[in-house]
Amino acid sequence: MQMVLETINRLNVLCCVRQFVLDLMVAAKTNDNQSLCDFVLTSPAPIETAAKLSAKFRHIATREKARARDLAAASDYCQAMAVDLMALAAAGHEDAAASLLRSVDHRGVTILDLLIDCQQKDVVSHESVQEYLTQIWTGHLSNWGSGSMMALFLASLLLPPVWLILSLPLGHRLDRVPVVKFISYLVSHLYLTALFIVCTVAPPYSLWESIDLVPRFYECLLIAWLSGLVVSQLTNPEDRAGLGWIKVLTDLSCPHRKQCLNRKAVAFEITQFR
Repeated sequence: MQMVLETINRLNVLCCVRQFVLDLMVAAKTNDNQSLCDFVLTSPAPIETAAKLSAKFRHIATREKARARDLAAASDYCQAMAVDLMALAAAGHEDAAASLLRSVDHRGVTILDLLIDCQQKDVVSHESVQEYLTQIWTGHLSNWGSGSMMALFLASLLLPPVWLILSLPLGHRLDRVPVVKFISYLVSHLYLTALFIVCTVAPPYSLWESIDLVPRFYECLLIAWLSGLVVSQLTNPEDRAGLGWIKVLTDLSCPHRKQCLNRKAVAFEITQFR
């Protein structure tokens, strides 16, 4: 083990090798996890290595039933080491934890995203990590209390112009704050739900008594809103990442009869209006 640590430069590659991880677990079992401790502390990024090893041990434990208990114990030990290393890093200076969580690995992934991907719940729940997440969530509105946020939500819900100002990039930088973006998205969903209710459940005019094929103003608003959602999903890379294409294809296709009828009705309305 000592020879491997001295000769291998890219120790993060070894974390992905299944046989090496199993041998490391066996060696750690014989010397009270000293091999694990040496491997993690010798690596260039100890927290990253501990998180990857913990996730790898947990993954192998789901397939190696005979050694699942030992693998789970090794995973817990690596996660505990990551928690201790995060606590030591946060004790350095005020922005030490934030600088560490913003750093990236060889793939360009931040340490915070790596901890979330590896399901390191104990590390993410650490006080320093939670403070950093709170700073990201509130942005430059960190001095606002919960009452101010609730007042902003009610103002956006009851006054549509306020919602438009918060949603549009008008140079006030509020549209970039995550908590304000969440409020805007929530109010948008509530408005869209109300628009669906007006168009389908309780329309102001009786559909069976209408003889004019011209869409009502709320129907035109619904068509414009749904078109905007489709365009947003097609142009936003985050919506197309991973399994996001399924949502886009669902909006563009007609998997259900009801959705097909809705699209045919919209096309018929537009055709007749023209």
